[in-house]
Amino acid sequence: VKLDPQQFEGPAGRVQWSAVNHTGLHSEAFEIKRQGSKECKAVIRLQLGCGPEKHQLSDALAAVVGAPQESKTRAVKAVWAYIKANSLQTDANPLVVECDEKLRALFKESK
Repeated sequence: VKLDPQQFEGPAGRVQWSAVNHTGLHSEAFEIKRQGSKECKAVIRLQLGCGPEKHQLSDALAAVVGAPQESKTRAVKAVWAYIKANSLQTDANPLVVECDEKLRALFKESK
């Protein structure tokens, strides 16, 4: 929350709230109180912190995906994107992949 900087200077004009990790269903709330009765402009910015859980990737998978951490779904999508971008699918059967050096390190197979 950022309060009007002309009325509230420095740290008094900012409130930062961080969510707490919970297990199971939960809800969170916050309340903002200020001193005085003078009208004040405030900007409230909310960012959802939910999304798929990211996992630490092996060095071989990170080399293909391009990131050291990623969700399972995005890692699989990135591997398929890598395969398609490098034209590694065979013409006879697109489910068969000719592994290049990075994919051989990942899958320990040539196909």
